[in-house]
Amino acid sequence: MLYSLLINHRCIHKITLMLALIFAGSNQLFAQDTITVKSESNIIDGSFIQPYTNKWQVSTIDKNKKRSVVRIWTDYAQVLELDGVDYLHRVQDLYSPNMELQETWINIVSKKNLLPRRFTSQNALGGLLNINFDLDKVVIQSNANQQSYEPKIVNLPEVVYDWNLYGMLLIGLPFEEGEIYRIPYWSQSLESVDYVTATIYGREIIKTLSGKSISTRKVNTNKGLTFWLTKEKPYVIQLELQKPDDSVLLWEML
Repeated sequence: MLYSLLINHRCIHKITLMLALIFAGSNQLFAQDTITVKSESNIIDGSFIQPYTNKWQVSTIDKNKKRSVVRIWTDYAQVLELDGVDYLHRVQDLYSPNMELQETWINIVSKKNLLPRRFTSQNALGGLLNINFDLDKVVIQSNANQQSYEPKIVNLPEVVYDWNLYGMLLIGLPFEEGEIYRIPYWSQSLESVDYVTATIYGREIIKTLSGKSISTRKVNTNKGLTFWLTKEKPYVIQLELQKPDDSVLLWEML
């Protein structure tokens, strides 16, 4: 009887130890230190990005799972050579569901490392924002709130990226599962440097609205945005934004 109890105790101990090792292994995936991205670290690489076109249907899904199409969003990029440097010139057009153009965003970034040179946004009502990036400053011109278009210069404590690139900035990160990256960017709403944190998850198959099944890498951020990305064009396959009212804004590739 005593021998039987000892055997059972040893079995339970082995099972407990095995489960502890399994859970430790799964937790280890996201136990790594956050990697702070610096411009000189060359962590972000855009050299492989090629010209592309893309289009998404944007829907709101409320907490009761009711879906409403709110926007059509198009995206294309080309490579431009300026002063001996190759730049990625990205244009995003935001349309209403009946294809009335509402807003256009234009990014110009270094193709090599995705460091920004200029961001411009303009809307159908005549609103205009232009941000020029330098290594140690940004120069901002805006006619928002009836302000003059006089340039405003803000000195920077470090070199920043342009988060208006969204998924196309994250495309430049190494897709090592479990890695966590902290990227400095210029926040126009805060008028200062802010940080986006991106966590690299495993692969997921995404089915597009056209019926294609695409193997993607899931990347989650601290800005409420989750992306499903590939290293092949058109790069950004799907994304969703979790909103404070428990609704979701979902971009699905057409």
